[in-house]
This record gives sequence, structure tokens and C-alpha cells, in this order.
Amino acid sequence: MLSRSFFIKCTVRKRGPYFLWVAIVLVGFAMSCKPQGRPAHILSEEAMTRAIIDLYLAEAKLRNTGWQQDSAMQYFIPFEQKWLAEQNLSDTTLLTSYKYYLDHPTQLEKIYDAVIDSLSLREQKINNQTPAAPAQ
Repeated sequence: MLSRSFFIKCTVRKRGPYFLWVAIVLVGFAMSCKPQGRPAHILSEEAMTRAIIDLYLAEAKLRNTGWQQDSAMQYFIPFEQKWLAEQNLSDTTLLTSYKYYLDHPTQLEKIYDAVIDSLSLREQKINNQTPAAPAQ
């Protein structure tokens, strides 16, 4: 009498090589198909740039107050919540977007180039508006 394992071995042997090749091809196709573009729940590069600029400016304002870090954080948290509400964002969306761009360094570099350019331009405008000290 033939055992059950004999039938399993015969079945695997008969379709084993073909099944293996089909499985390898399917896995290869699955791994080569990467989603193109940014997922819908991730902020665009422009929106992420604006968000980083706004948060950097808020952080700079807090640093210039001279407050201790814990006092500054007590002020920053309500500011951040208000800002997120104004931007119609959640903190999860912002954090998820930041993590996405950390995984895509080329796009993150474009964002930070735009942030640096924008902040530099703002600094130049401020410096051009301040009157120079009179020469003595």
C-alpha cells in the first residue's frame, strides 16, 4: 500500500520545476513593480517646503525669546496645533510625509534647497530694509 507522503512527493516532483520557475518569475515581477510617484497621503514637495519653512521660523522666534526650553515648548505646542489646523493637516500626515522624504533623499534635497533659498531670500529682504548705521 502506498503512503500519503509518496503521493505528495510524486505530485511535487511532477510539477516542481515548472512551479518553481513560475514562482520565481512571479516574485521577480512583483519585486520589479515599484509604485511610481508620491502616495496620495504624502504632502507635495511644495507643501512640505512651506511646512518646514513655517516651523523653522517659529522655532527661530522661540529661540530669540530667551525662554527656557520647557517654557518655549509650552508655547510651541499650542502654536503647532493652531498652525496644523490652519493648514488643514494632522501631525501624523506631517510626520509620515517627513519620513517618506527621508526615504527619498533626492526629493528631500530639492525640498531643503528650496527651504534654504527661501530663507536666504527672506534674510536678504530684511537686511535691505534695515537702515544702515550712519557713518561717523
